[in-house]
Amino acid sequence: DEALRRLGDSGRCEVASSKAACEALHEAGEEASVEAVAAVLGLRRHCWGFSQSADAVDAACHALKALLQPDRAALLEALQHGSAFCGSVKRHLGKHDGQALMKLGKPRV
Repeated sequence: DEALRRLGDSGRCEVASSKAACEALHEAGEEASVEAVAAVLGLRRHCWGFSQSADAVDAACHALKALLQPDRAALLEALQHGSAFCGSVKRHLGKHDGQALMKLGKPRV
């Protein structure tokens, strides 16, 4: 239900129907919608809209799909253990193939 709350003109939260909430988010646009949902959910991080980086996300997905499963697992393990993002990507994907992931950056990957 928290995700369906919206800030009214009076500055107080109102519970909206799911249809009204969807319409309001659609009218506000992607960037405003992403920020509103993040605020309602209490996220203290910046959230990115998908459409502004769709090509970069597709390129990163393609680069990761090209990795063999053992290499993919090794990259994930390195990142989970706090290894440097760019260094890990270069080590497991190579400088050229890792460019797509590095372009997105650690927070979005």
